[in-house]
Amino acid sequence: MSGLLDIKNLRVGFGAVTAIKGVSLSLHRGARMGIVGESGSGKSTLGLATLGLLPDFARCSGEVLFDGTALPWDDDVAMAAVRGNRIGFVHQDPMSAFSPVHTIGTHLTRAYTSAHPGASKSDAIKAAVDRLDEVEITDAKSRLGHYPHEYSGGMRQRVMIAAALIGNPELLIADEPTTALDVTTQAAVLRVMNDVVESRGMGLILITHDLGVVAEICSDVAVMYHGELIQHVSVGQIHEQAHSYTEALLKARPRPGMRGQRLPTIAELLPEGWSDV
Repeated sequence: MSGLLDIKNLRVGFGAVTAIKGVSLSLHRGARMGIVGESGSGKSTLGLATLGLLPDFARCSGEVLFDGTALPWDDDVAMAAVRGNRIGFVHQDPMSAFSPVHTIGTHLTRAYTSAHPGASKSDAIKAAVDRLDEVEITDAKSRLGHYPHEYSGGMRQRVMIAAALIGNPELLIADEPTTALDVTTQAAVLRVMNDVVESRGMGLILITHDLGVVAEICSDVAVMYHGELIQHVSVGQIHEQAHSYTEALLKARPRPGMRGQRLPTIAELLPEGWSDV
């Protein structure tokens, strides 16, 4: 039985480098998957490749099926009907995601009319206000006229989530949604995103390096290492069936009572054929 999203033997290359090496995984409707791994493991590339958002020079093969239908990466018009409408994407950096010369209202209403061609201006404004309310931006209507620099980092991240939701998608892909935010703000943003996904019954793919975040809001976890999917289990099984690399990631997490101690580091475990360059 096919899932909401099925990735089949996905490979991505950039020049002589193969960034994704035949990854296959499935996400069922309403499920929440965390994709984890250190920087350079390929997790963000996997998310971008899923929606055909990689640069033109990237070489992609394999296929991605959404609700049983292959996504047509080479058809911009067809993909535009998927992005935002059926799959929302939260980009990694809230500080540079918005044009500084346009208001938050302009960003959101344009996202709405892109997902709903022919929609009226009043409908677009109402949708923008509703989405800001949904992600707990107070006094949402008046804030439509504010510019990105007038929002804090946490508020901008919430606006990015609102923009990803404005087309009422069935799946949300969030790429490191708490990057560069302080711990308190991270927790607030994750709570808001978790509440929205739960209330809508959406699927979620959360791309992160933080296994603690995955344990809080995800049902299963996929571990990436040097472009390969090395483990895909339920969150409850990760300690019981941990791959050696996953064990190293778990041990490298800071924990209470470790003040003054050095954090464990991950030993160099390069796959066969790799070398330090």
